[in-house]
Amino acid sequence: MTHWQPPRVPFVFLRHGETDWNRDGRLQGRRDPPLNETGRRQARQARRALMRFDFSTVFHSPLDRAYETAQLAAGGRGLPLCSVNDLVECDFGELEGQAAQQLRPGWRAAWMAGQTLRGAETYAAFLTRAQRALEAVLRLSSDATAPPLIVAHGGVYWAVQRALDTGFEGDLPNALPVLHRPCGAGDWEVTALAS
Repeated sequence: MTHWQPPRVPFVFLRHGETDWNRDGRLQGRRDPPLNETGRRQARQARRALMRFDFSTVFHSPLDRAYETAQLAAGGRGLPLCSVNDLVECDFGELEGQAAQQLRPGWRAAWMAGQTLRGAETYAAFLTRAQRALEAVLRLSSDATAPPLIVAHGGVYWAVQRALDTGFEGDLPNALPVLHRPCGAGDWEVTALAS
């Protein structure tokens, strides 16, 4: 798998707010449970952290949990909301809906190493798709006077983690906005934005 380098365009990535399935430790993938009240509160808290930024556009996954998070986080600023199909979460096939304790230990590492899951995208195909989406969004934003806000999923953020030294181990927390700014020769500054 080749190493992808994103276009040198600043952006903020926001994982969607919490759903009941997040709370219960169930694998969501393409399934689309709605935000719960905690997730809505998280998205409104993210809006406070994002108020100090101007954004050109809010790009979001087509799944409802990302769209509602985008609406709440952008909150009344009149920003264009643009759904991007390739920002959708990975299709985990028959594992979707299962709780963490039902999954065999090490399943994710094995999948990332190339093992196939029944009915699921391969890790390589998913990563290529997520990178393609991020590349397109950042190229569209390259001439904008303000960075884009990208609202998507923890899995989509794996593509960012793989390309940049984000400082985040494991999954990005729900509704934590993270600013990414190019600096130096090929380096990126990555900053979590507190509300």
